[in-house]
Amino acid sequence: MVILNATISYVKQIYEGRFQFKKFLRGYRRFDPARGLDYIMDLVWIDTLNAEVTHKRIEVCKPLGKTELVPMPYIMENTRVNMILPVTAGDRQLTKKFMEHYTSVCMEKHDKTFLMLVLLYDPIDPHKGAKDDVFLDIKQLALSLSNRYKRDGSRIAWISISIPSSQKDNTVLLEFAVADLVVKKFSQDSLILMCEPNMDIRQDYLNRVRMNTILQRQVFSPIPFTEFNPDVTYTFIPSRSRESDINKNYGHYDVHATRHISFYIKDYVTSRKLSESIIPIIRTDRDISTTFLRYQNAYRNASNNFISSIYSMFISYSNVHILRSVEPSLRLRYVDKSCSGLVLARNVVYDKCRQTKELSLGTRSQLAKVILDYQSLAVSKMNA
Repeated sequence: MVILNATISYVKQIYEGRFQFKKFLRGYRRFDPARGLDYIMDLVWIDTLNAEVTHKRIEVCKPLGKTELVPMPYIMENTRVNMILPVTAGDRQLTKKFMEHYTSVCMEKHDKTFLMLVLLYDPIDPHKGAKDDVFLDIKQLALSLSNRYKRDGSRIAWISISIPSSQKDNTVLLEFAVADLVVKKFSQDSLILMCEPNMDIRQDYLNRVRMNTILQRQVFSPIPFTEFNPDVTYTFIPSRSRESDINKNYGHYDVHATRHISFYIKDYVTSRKLSESIIPIIRTDRDISTTFLRYQNAYRNASNNFISSIYSMFISYSNVHILRSVEPSLRLRYVDKSCSGLVLARNVVYDKCRQTKELSLGTRSQLAKVILDYQSLAVSKMNA
């Protein structure tokens, strides 16, 4: 009623009383989260000048609040994106596919990116320099691709980190170990994008990383579209090719996934120094074991400022804004992750990992069908 009365008053003012309101004919309303409420109203009026009845369609917007221009720094669309990809021995096949995809999307198209592989060595695996180096095939592929595109300035590099066997499943500590040891290789104004081997690379995603990551202003934390377990999903759709399309039957937006995050080195270093009392800064491989013990103690005594990821560190120990939104161009292939290395005192990180794992199995109808098929098969075997 408020909108209708305001519209009538506006029309009378604009036309200086020429039109008199007669009746409301029909109307439509739509909510736009960026603007507010949009109305379209068909109203019947009496034209006092010509003594005729006329219809007028009027569009009205009720904004959410007062509109204001927020000053933001100028952003360069050609900023180099430094992609950091941690790799374990079990990720070698996924990493090869990632590198091939990176070559076709970025290196062949001269996109301004740089890929750094972080090779996570287990002490029991053959290390660098050995003939049977566990990452030898990854290094050879990186060298081959770098030599092929060196005239264009594109290359793939790597650094090696030795991870204690007791900490190889501790994804929280490894996330900070990788970031702490990698940032020393870049300048303070470098843009960093944390990646995973099971992601699909798309140029529009990299462009949004450039536009949404702002030095000393903003960190970008996209919510990826994660593929369901193919053993569940594609059982019911055998002709379906695995292209990870945006469809509720093939995957979901995983709000618990925070490992894909982009930031500037300067913002990370500033926040990291403030959080050093919770997780000491890791400067060499040898610091990882001692840091884990201190982290466990801080974990047991932590309250609201507990750090479970780089994303939570920026929330608790930084003044920069964190942009968190769904990202259709960030798509993750299904990977059966283990949560066994995350069972700590309060189980916060473990519960988060378990939720992600359970929600990535499939839709409720698909899981119900699997259970019913299993029960039917069990009954038939009993009767045979």
